[in-house]
Amino acid sequence: MGQREDAIEFLEKAREILSNDKKKIYSGLYQLKQAALLLKEENLITWVNLELGDERVIREVKKIIEELQSAREKQERYNLPITILNGKKFNFQAFLDSGEVKHKLSSASGGFRSIEAIENMFETSLKKQGNNGTEYKNNVLDHLSLVRSNALEKASALYNEIKYTDSLRDGFDILKENIDDKLLDLNPVIAEQLMLSFKSMNSKVAEERSQALTTARRFLKELADTIYPPRQAVIGDRKLGEEQYINRIWAFMDESIASRGDKASAKSLVDLIGLNIQNLYKGTNKGVHAEVSETQSILFIFQIYIMVGYLLDYLDRSVKSEEKININDATLDELESTLEVSRSIAKKIVKSRVLLGGITESHLKEISGVGSKTISKAKEFFDFS
Repeated sequence: MGQREDAIEFLEKAREILSNDKKKIYSGLYQLKQAALLLKEENLITWVNLELGDERVIREVKKIIEELQSAREKQERYNLPITILNGKKFNFQAFLDSGEVKHKLSSASGGFRSIEAIENMFETSLKKQGNNGTEYKNNVLDHLSLVRSNALEKASALYNEIKYTDSLRDGFDILKENIDDKLLDLNPVIAEQLMLSFKSMNSKVAEERSQALTTARRFLKELADTIYPPRQAVIGDRKLGEEQYINRIWAFMDESIASRGDKASAKSLVDLIGLNIQNLYKGTNKGVHAEVSETQSILFIFQIYIMVGYLLDYLDRSVKSEEKININDATLDELESTLEVSRSIAKKIVKSRVLLGGITESHLKEISGVGSKTISKAKEFFDFS
């Protein structure tokens, strides 16, 4: 097995241990640490080492907590560090928010001792104290319960991230590669623009993600120029001029997609992309690069690729549709969507051609519910020979 598969196995064991109150927390922490080491999750490694009693980590965390408390007492500003121990990452804010600090600072809760030592103490010396030690015992139990809960949450979050996110990424990679290839055949220049935009949108640098928006806008405009050049016509209240490139992509979808359901989905996605790029671009024009977050960037580029997938799919169909399908070979779905008739009328057409051994234009006219509009569509899209 590879490192990812090994890490998933360690995380599964950690979750199984930590979700069972009868099993030792430190055993689950050891499994969690192995997964974190394989995945190079420094924040998690440092936190687990703290819980397992690593004296170097404990000394550093104690020192920083004391400095924070002192600053608060003096009402001074204190910036929490993001690393300890020669650059090892540790998320102090998350540690503070978790509620563990009050237990770590209290000897009645077990303090900074290792979780293994605290568990052993709970099962031996604390049990012998009887009723007089109830408060002390409850403090330790609260500490252990909180660590178990935090460890389980971290294990589950990491498990879900690497098990399911990678699957999604694999699926998107297949989609992206397929779309990039088709787009290169359609127009190599705009294909390169989309690939460059994708590369920059995944950047950790906000300015690069901002610049990617400019590339994305240029890609969308040139895509519209390729598939639906500017014109004076207006659809509803949508102008189709030079700068209305989103409207032109929308109009292409409207004219090219036969199925009502597919048409609505594709056009809605185009509208969403138009709204997103408008909002994001406003932010970057103001110089607010931070407004284009990593999440926004990833969602935006996913939407563009899905939209282009729709578009290329229907470009393929339009090429294939130059050779008309014989109406006697058309499927029930093709009859319904192409002729824009109800399911029941499409079924009548199928039943008629079975009964007659094939239908002609004259036969089609005799079917109840088939009017002149349907006949016109049938002659446009189907062959009757």
